[in-house]
Amino acid sequence: MASIGFQILSICLLLNFFEIVQQVYLIKGPKHINGSIGEDALFMWNTTDRKEILAVSWGIRKGNIPDPQFISVDGYHRRVTKNKDIGETLKRRVEFLGNLTMGRAWFVLKNLTVNDTNEYIASISDDESSDIPYCVRLNVTEKRKEKPTEGPSPTPDTTAAAPNNTRAPTNKTNTFSNITTPPEPNSSNIQRHINGYTILTDIALVLWHFSI
Repeated sequence: MASIGFQILSICLLLNFFEIVQQVYLIKGPKHINGSIGEDALFMWNTTDRKEILAVSWGIRKGNIPDPQFISVDGYHRRVTKNKDIGETLKRRVEFLGNLTMGRAWFVLKNLTVNDTNEYIASISDDESSDIPYCVRLNVTEKRKEKPTEGPSPTPDTTAAAPNNTRAPTNKTNTFSNITTPPEPNSSNIQRHINGYTILTDIALVLWHFSI
């Protein structure tokens, strides 16, 4: 009898374990979120089969519960409640953005500060289980200062007017223009010189003959 009871207990524990594993598998969410100062952080949990979520509460993690609790959402009554004890400033920075009917437990923490670095938790319930904890770590850092990138070197404007290389006329006289060109020889004068040279030659020949 003792062995039978032990077997039944083992089977029950095993079934319970598989049920928990199944629930964890059916809801997906982040494990780590990184943000910068001044930005918004999104906390998003979804059922993988878009199964309806009945209720969810979200806030700072304390063990397996949100404490302080920021927001609680009742899917059955479609009611979103912000914790009045968290202060007006924080109340303005947190919002529910999801849709439990579609299996979306989405929250936002706006205008991050370094003090928001912490562990957060969403406690989610569906029609088969209740208050399953989903934890996430948020790290907030300063924004990186980006170095200004050098722009491309300006391209020359090919449409600009080209420089005018045509020189305006000046009053300076070209040196070659002052050179006097000799007049072309007159053909009649040339012929006269030739005839005179011929006569002188003939006279010289006659005198040479007489001298002999």
